[in-house]
Amino acid sequence: MELLVARTEDNLTRSALAEELWSLLNEEPQAKRDVVHVLIQIRKVLEHDGKPAKYEVLKFFCDWVAHPKLAGTGARRVLRLLDEQLPTFYGKPEGVDHKGRGTWA
Repeated sequence: MELLVARTEDNLTRSALAEELWSLLNEEPQAKRDVVHVLIQIRKVLEHDGKPAKYEVLKFFCDWVAHPKLAGTGARRVLRLLDEQLPTFYGKPEGVDHKGRGTWA
């Protein structure tokens, strides 16, 4: 009986998360906190479903809004991917500014 109650509570939680997300995603965010809330709720769904590794890049951004420093192997893998792919979108930097950031034309 306890297992049945736990599964029912899990399903209600998952259902409530999905319902809230549906509502939030169908509205334009009004503030930064709205975007943060959506990403945190998405992270909860990924955890609930046991699939955070399947959506590693999405999980990275969901984690990043709540944690300023990410040091896990998944985060390092996504950062390497971004380092490799961002120049594809923006071209190679033309120079480096006084803070060590690339500058583009």
